[in-house]
Amino acid sequence: MNDEDKLNLFCEKVYTNIVKKNELHSACYLLSFFIYKYCKEVLKIETKIIIGWINDGEWDGVASHAWIEHNEKIIDLSLSITDNSKPCPTGDAIILDAVIVKGESVHTYYKSIPELAKEEYEKLKNSPPEILRLMEHKEKEHKMMFNISQQDMLIDNFFKNAPTRAQYKNLTNML
Repeated sequence: MNDEDKLNLFCEKVYTNIVKKNELHSACYLLSFFIYKYCKEVLKIETKIIIGWINDGEWDGVASHAWIEHNEKIIDLSLSITDNSKPCPTGDAIILDAVIVKGESVHTYYKSIPELAKEEYEKLKNSPPEILRLMEHKEKEHKMMFNISQQDMLIDNFFKNAPTRAQYKNLTNML
């Protein structure tokens, strides 16, 4: 079995047994760190965590998001379930650029913020204080998750400090 076949099989299990079974949402960082760590330690497959940005086509801005890449192909299992699909429509579940579950919207992935989104962000700086606090929180979260994604030791600490159900060993047991 080649690496892509192994990844497909593993990611299908993650989607079925972790994401779908638990109705897991708002977990792009958790899933990306889990897939990366499991691939490296168990499957012996090198993948890359991307802490980047997505756009759902509904506005010009972007949202912080994490996904995995293997040979520049996207693995993203975190968008197909949301806690509220009105403001956040579901997206596709993707394994190695193949859509396995179609979402309500198609997201565009960016490794850095596109110019149009920077302009939208500047407009948002005139928002009410509660929106500005949320934006500041999301900026800090993005930077922190990017930093964690750069070191395996920090990813291990992320799992050690996670709620019990979200710890690496427990996610592995769900497979």
